Parts: sequence; structure tokens; C-alpha cells
Amino acid sequence: MSYGIYAELYLICKAVLLGIILRWFYDVLRISRRVFKKNYVVVGLQDLLFWSASGILIFLLAYDFNGGNVSAYFFYFVFLGMMLYHVSISSVFVKYNSLILLKIKFFVLKLLKKISAKVIINKKRKEEKKDEQKDSQEEKE
Repeated sequence: MSYGIYAELYLICKAVLLGIILRWFYDVLRISRRVFKKNYVVVGLQDLLFWSASGILIFLLAYDFNGGNVSAYFFYFVFLGMMLYHVSISSVFVKYNSLILLKIKFFVLKLLKKISAKVIINKKRKEEKKDEQKDSQEEKE
């Protein structure tokens, strides 16, 4: 095979890989949304930043590997990579990582509540002791 065919195959592989990577990053964003609830403004800004960065990366890679020519088939292969990832492991990745992180979040929040309760109780005890000391000093006088 000629060098040109190898170059095109390399470009196709890069495009598919870029699609997989972009979809994986979007799944990480989806997981963070499941674990930490956000309002619609924050979600919109995250999506805007993600898709803007994705568009720039796709364009730069297409521009770099095609010698300045941006061809439509490159975008099709990026989309193919995204779809391959989506139909293969995306749902499992999001589901189980979300569950794991939600359990960790629940454990950490439970631990923090216990710690804060103990801190509050100790603070109240110290205040009670100070009040008792003030009362005892007033009685002495």
C-alpha cells in the first residue's frame, strides 16, 4: 500500500479515537452531574465550554492531519468514535461510576455530620463550663 493510504488510515484512527475520548470526557461530566446536583445555568455553561473545546480540538486535528484541508469524512469518523463508545460501554461506565461516587459522597457526608455534631457538643460543653465558672465566681463574691 502507498504512503497516502497509510496516512488516511492513520487519520481515520485518530478521528475515531478523538471521538471516543470526547465522549468519555462528556461521560465524566455526566457523572459529576449525577453526583453533585447543579442548576441549569451551570450545566449550560459546562456544556458550552465542553462543546466549544471539542469543536476546537476536532478542527485543529482535522486541519493538522489534512494539511490544511478540512474534509467532512473526518467529522464522520469522530462521530463514529463517539457512537461506538456510546453503544459499547458508556451506559455501564456512567452507571457504576455514579453509584460508586454517590456511595463515597454519602459516606463522607455521614462522617462529616458525625464530626460536626461532636464539635457542636464539645462547644456547648465548653460554654456550659464557662457559665458554671462564672456562676461560681459570682457566688464567691
